[in-house]
Amino acid sequence: MNERRAFFQNAFGKLLNEVAKRTEERVAPKRWFRPPGAAPEVAFVAACTRCGDCIDVCPVHAILKTPANSGGLAAGTPLHRSDHARLYRLRRHAVRRGV
Repeated sequence: MNERRAFFQNAFGKLLNEVAKRTEERVAPKRWFRPPGAAPEVAFVAACTRCGDCIDVCPVHAILKTPANSGGLAAGTPLHRSDHARLYRLRRHAVRRGV
């Protein structure tokens, strides 16, 4: 009886994971780089108040607002720009070295 239960738990678990993945792809098809520590895309878009506080407190100024013309539910949510963070680290490293 235990093997049967494990089989069904495994099968339904895989099925539910696949359904959740496909649903997320349909609801939020475009992937954005979110700020560090952000929730998964659907949860993030649902929870974000679009207040801009994270943009103001980012020490490397690498968080921007998603453009309004991006469409969908993601408009106005924070977007992480890794190129800004990389440039900031390079500048900081150059200053430390006296370059």
